[in-house]
Amino acid sequence: MDPGCAGTLSPHRETLVRGVETEIAAFDRRATYRGQSHDQFDDGTSAVVLSLELFGEPWLPDARDRSFHAFGEHCVRIVSSTGDRLELDVALQPSHAYDSHRCQMGCCVTRAQQQPAPDGSIECCFCRDDPTP
Repeated sequence: MDPGCAGTLSPHRETLVRGVETEIAAFDRRATYRGQSHDQFDDGTSAVVLSLELFGEPWLPDARDRSFHAFGEHCVRIVSSTGDRLELDVALQPSHAYDSHRCQMGCCVTRAQQQPAPDGSIECCFCRDDPTP
């Protein structure tokens, strides 16, 4: 497990369909599952490698790898995969965890996002490492 993902709690489960760009709404990020391939090695072993674009970056994990991996402020792990579908768990790294008593959406990044809407509601979360209250 990536050290930045130790202690990751409450991941969001997302199912990706091969070839379809999917918005992971809980995190306002996009992912596309491209499929899988079987790699044969000279020593006689093989691996099933998944091909996806995650948050704008390519990722080619081994289909058997079930540990969390850091992607920016997020942690991602493979739950299951087939040629047509991929299930992922996505969570914020613990250092970026949501202040869940205030909201259930993405972290506030800019000053404009941190301002309440005209009706007083908060449109995004204040992360633990956010310097503003």
